[in-house]
Amino acid sequence: MNYVRLEPGEENVPHIHVESEDTIFILEGEGTIQDYTNDVSLPFHAGCAVHVPVGIKHAVKADRGVGIVSVGGPSPADVPLLRKVGALSPDAQAPV
Repeated sequence: MNYVRLEPGEENVPHIHVESEDTIFILEGEGTIQDYTNDVSLPFHAGCAVHVPVGIKHAVKADRGVGIVSVGGPSPADVPLLRKVGALSPDAQAPV
């Protein structure tokens, strides 16, 4: 599970989880989830759960004047992405 803080105006890099669905629970703030695959932008606020199916290119944006605090993330863990950002060693393997 990830704990993420985005400052007002900040957003994560658009990305795709090729083997994982992404579920994020918003603890504080409000923003937008951008679905680039389907060209859809949906607002959310504290108390919302955001679900992104496998294979959807998306980004979370703190674009509504306040920051965001969230928990959640891809399930199963996105091992290639975690390796890429340095959160796992280069030789880490996905669970079987």
